[in-house]
Amino acid sequence: MGRDRKRRGRRREREHGAFPERRRSRTAAPPAPRAPAPAPRLGELVRYAIVCAVLLSVATPVGIAVTFFWGISLLRRFQATWDAGASLPPAGEWLPARDDAPRLAPLRLAELLERESAARAERFARQGVPVLREIDGDGALPGDAEQLGIAIGDLLDAALAQLEGGEKPRIALELGENLAGSEVWLRIRGATGGPAPSRAGEGAPLRLPGLSAADRAAESHGGRLEAVSEGAGGFELLLTLPKDAANRP
Repeated sequence: MGRDRKRRGRRREREHGAFPERRRSRTAAPPAPRAPAPAPRLGELVRYAIVCAVLLSVATPVGIAVTFFWGISLLRRFQATWDAGASLPPAGEWLPARDDAPRLAPLRLAELLERESAARAERFARQGVPVLREIDGDGALPGDAEQLGIAIGDLLDAALAQLEGGEKPRIALELGENLAGSEVWLRIRGATGGPAPSRAGEGAPLRLPGLSAADRAAESHGGRLEAVSEGAGGFELLLTLPKDAANRP
């Protein structure tokens, strides 16, 4: 009986190797690291402060020991949370990148201008600003209707802000194309009918607030945005866009 057992044991070792269970345990995956304890919450810190005040007022050795070791545990949890947060990448690397790329589709700039100006008709009337329209064409081009609509709205808002408090304010909305037919332009001209809102002379560039979105929209469409003074309280906002996507830089 003993010899048969030894033979079977040797045969098993030749076929499977000695101590297969022990060999597998050496190649087992390491245990997953333990997650750090969450940082103490405000309620726990308030309780700790109250208990510290009570126990330290008694000034017993037991109270001092309890507050000391409790405070050490809270500090360790703060340190663990800090170390876990320090391993995160910088904010600029994990935040999604801002997407200003326009979603091009056929549109008519005249329709966007009409929509945005109609949405501000009450404000035009409240400020007593007559609106003169000179539309030469529909301004058809490929573009992002949302971006360009916001840009036109910001241009109108900036113009109304410039006309605020004018003696005889007036505004003109003009739309057309260049002679080559390669660009569409939208011009908003305003005049306060009084002294100039700034000391800038005629043709000098103006820095008007609230036009950052319009400037980005013009740049993303391969166009440009200009704001210049016309002197005597007048100004001009000019948005120029390429009519064909092939003409964009």
